[in-house]
Amino acid sequence: ENYTEIYGTNTVSIVDDYVLGDINKDGKVTVMDVRYGLKALTKGTITAEEIKIGDVNGDGKFSVMDARKILRFIVGKISSLD
Repeated sequence: ENYTEIYGTNTVSIVDDYVLGDINKDGKVTVMDVRYGLKALTKGTITAEEIKIGDVNGDGKFSVMDARKILRFIVGKISSLD
């Protein structure tokens, strides 16, 4: 089930019980998710579930563009990962 929640000024979407962008599935979106996702991507160990959670630009894959959007969210440049 997918749905959206609002936390203060930031909006996060829930994908299969995980926060969109929370690639390491620790319950929060941080730079550690970007690190984890890019490391798994370069090693070829990223799972289909992690791709779905990390695909914040909606193109069906996790890439540097998704990592960039997650970082922009973390530093407050954008208020939502949708």
